Amino acid sequence: MRRSRSMVLLLGVLISLASCGSADFALKQAIRSGDAAAAKAAIDKGADVNTRDETGRTALMLAAEKGFTEIVKLLVEKGADAKAKDKDGNTALILAAQQGSKDMVELLLAGGADLEAKDNNGSTALMWAASKGDSETVKLMLDKGADANAKNQNGDTALMRAAEKGRNETVKILLAGRADVNALNKDNWTALMWAAYAAQTETVKVLLAEKANVNARDKEGRTALKLADAGSGRWDQRAEITKLLKKAGALP
Repeated sequence: MRRSRSMVLLLGVLISLASCGSADFALKQAIRSGDAAAAKAAIDKGADVNTRDETGRTALMLAAEKGFTEIVKLLVEKGADAKAKDKDGNTALILAAQQGSKDMVELLLAGGADLEAKDNNGSTALMWAASKGDSETVKLMLDKGADANAKNQNGDTALMRAAEKGRNETVKILLAGRADVNALNKDNWTALMWAAYAAQTETVKVLLAEKANVNARDKEGRTALKLADAGSGRWDQRAEITKLLKKAGALP
């Protein structure tokens, strides 16, 4: 009798587990297709709101990356972990920043996302948004208290990322948000050096106006002037930057 009862209980557990696994699969499929109604149905049937795919991404990460606002709202309301990370250290917030989705970022922050979380390369959501030149999202994050001077594993800051890409409006917003114009990475490169090397003429002008150190030297003894000459870009762009740097007092 006891054995029969145990078998019945075991069967019940197995059925329950199979049902949950099926519901988890249904939830991931609903997210992939952007079907909020199907996602809700899967959750109502017992799907784990923190279920993960093979890369370690949670349901919330998958929805945030694809920009499915209604599904993200649903998952947050159901208690999804907004601070969870995948195998690459990405959070839902970092993935949203990579996609340039201000509304999604705002929603995730309201749901408890960690503004200072870093991926496996040490990059924050702010760095990703700055690199993309997503000025509105950058301003939102700064207003919410993001560290404008956080550094990745190479020592690069959000300002350096934006300067290299020539994201001028983002550079201005970061500087207004107290980003250190003369911060150094592990190679002793500054934002000005990145802009000069990448031939970002207008960004060089912005940084010089903010009193960037024109004669800072990297670990190899090179200044922004030297890097402008050795960097990328057309010769006329590099010539213009050289002129700007010399006018600002750059030494040979």
